[in-house]
Amino acid sequence: MPAEAEEEEREGKGKLWKVVLTLDLVLLLLIAGVVGFTYHVRQSDRIFPGISVADIDLGGKTVEEAVSVLNENGWTALGEENVTAALPAGYKVTVNAAQSGAIRPAEEIAEQAESYGKNTSFFGSLAEYLHGMTFSKDIFSETQKIDEDYVKTQISDAVEEMYSSFPEKPYDVSLENREVTIIRSAQGLTIDQKEIQNEVMDALKKRNFSQVQYDFSSEIPENTVDIQGIHDSIYREVKNAVYDPSTGAATQSSSGVDFNVEEATKLVNNANIGDVIKVPIEVTEPTVTTEALNAKLFANQLGAKSSSFASSSSNRVNNIVLAASKINGKVLNPGESFSYNGTVGQRTAAAGFKEAGAYLEGKVVQEIGGGICQVSSTLYNAALLANLKITSRTNHYFPVSYLPDGLDATVSWQSPDFRFVNNTAYPIKILASTNTSSMTLNIEILGTNEAGTHVVMTSDTSKIFDPNNPSVATGYTTTTYRNVYNSANQLISSNVEAKSTYHYHTADD
Repeated sequence: MPAEAEEEEREGKGKLWKVVLTLDLVLLLLIAGVVGFTYHVRQSDRIFPGISVADIDLGGKTVEEAVSVLNENGWTALGEENVTAALPAGYKVTVNAAQSGAIRPAEEIAEQAESYGKNTSFFGSLAEYLHGMTFSKDIFSETQKIDEDYVKTQISDAVEEMYSSFPEKPYDVSLENREVTIIRSAQGLTIDQKEIQNEVMDALKKRNFSQVQYDFSSEIPENTVDIQGIHDSIYREVKNAVYDPSTGAATQSSSGVDFNVEEATKLVNNANIGDVIKVPIEVTEPTVTTEALNAKLFANQLGAKSSSFASSSSNRVNNIVLAASKINGKVLNPGESFSYNGTVGQRTAAAGFKEAGAYLEGKVVQEIGGGICQVSSTLYNAALLANLKITSRTNHYFPVSYLPDGLDATVSWQSPDFRFVNNTAYPIKILASTNTSSMTLNIEILGTNEAGTHVVMTSDTSKIFDPNNPSVATGYTTTTYRNVYNSANQLISSNVEAKSTYHYHTADD
């Protein structure tokens, strides 16, 4: 090879090496620059560009600056937000954003943002930095460390509180408030706590701080409250106080209690779990209470009558005394009937009665029990003056000497009988006594006279003539009138009480 050619070849090779060396130097310088830059950004206290948290741009900020930006954008308030889930009976699950870890403290978030991309590989950091120069990246989900145990505990506590709020007894009765309070039963209700947890966790992750739509309607069981059973357990009829002979006082009165089962059932079936349904109670108060009756028992003398048996034989006196003792102390509650025969009983020698004069089929005869008609007749007078309802009374065939005409009441076993009804609002008591010194029979009827009325008996008489001998009177008819006066002594009623027909005695009587 000529010398000139070799020289040119050597010069060419030298130039090539210069170019290669230059390129290597540039590459080395470029690599050194990239390494230096990457080292610089990894050591920088600034957040990589494009980094944001919950749409809050933190790129290029120091930790302190990032904290300020976060707080300026309501980050602290965001931590106070809650995610809730409705439960039956007005209860709800409440999960706090900060306590759950969904929203962590601003300082912690800023530090995490500042370290983002710096703790990866050397060139990974460069890639993250360069990516942030063009694109943004929200690292909110990466800052969350949701405490599932906390979320689960909040849900289970709320559900337990709901269940414990339902009383063991699903109803309460208040006669004072006149209502039955029924709690819509939660028996058989199941709450899917896992489903609620999933819904809440999803809301926390999405910063959806509101009420999640957990639908428990399909889990509500049918009504299990036994409305009819509640009704049967509290129902009672109104009970008026009456006189109890065994205690000598009024029985215990009580209010009637009832409610509409059909209406209550509709209300409960239409209610939600845990709803309080107030069913009105129908309370019927007694017209006669124990206290009122005890205060008024036998407080007034309603009627009284005395008659003389001065001309009676000893046997007749015996019968009068015995019959009087049998009716003495007899008490009739309102609406009860008195039967003279039923009270005195059959007049027999074994019962202590003796033979004495009596009227029988228009004749005067000796009969066991003779004279007891004076007791029935005197009682009849007392009953009239007490303004009681007479249901059975028969006058004697002949007039009697011990009482005015029209005011006698004959009896015989088993008929006729003398009967009356206690048509007052309170019990009445018969007091019958005899005084063998004064030869008098005294009968009074005690009761309660709230109106203060009193009775006066009047009468008029008309003779009865023999149709075959119009000038001869064979007897007469006495019409008696019951005249009722008020407390001001004003006549308020006057009615015919009875018409009594009497016969005159003949020589044979």
